Amino acid sequence: TGLSGDIRITTSSLTLSNDAQLRTSTYGQGSAGSVIINAPDRIDFSRGYVFSTLEEGASGKSGNITITTGSLTLTNGAELVATSYGRGDAGNVNIKAGDTVRFDGRNRSGFPSGAFTNVESQNAVGKGGDINIHTGSLYLSNGAIV
Repeated sequence: TGLSGDIRITTSSLTLSNDAQLRTSTYGQGSAGSVIINAPDRIDFSRGYVFSTLEEGASGKSGNITITTGSLTLTNGAELVATSYGRGDAGNVNIKAGDTVRFDGRNRSGFPSGAFTNVESQNAVGKGGDINIHTGSLYLSNGAIV
């Protein structure tokens, strides 16, 4: 019982690759934390993943994923995911990128790059969150999904 903590990263640029993950989740009673990334230059994820998850059997809600950057690129199946498998709402995905946001391609297993917020399992109860993208240019290519 209790809250999962937040992940907060402040840096000029950030790269996640080769299945690297930032993950906050809860398996009991209490909400998952949020993931907050501030990188004024750029963020590049290639097969990199950010998760806030309310796991199966848990109650509460998943946290938000908030990204503030100059440009954001997700490739090769990279994902931003706020999800609920339990009893509670999924969080929001909020992206502010002064220049561009680019989602491109899929990983080797066919999973697309993208931003997702959803309630996943048959036994889950709750609402999916919102996806908010504020940018100068938005690109989705090669099977990427928002």
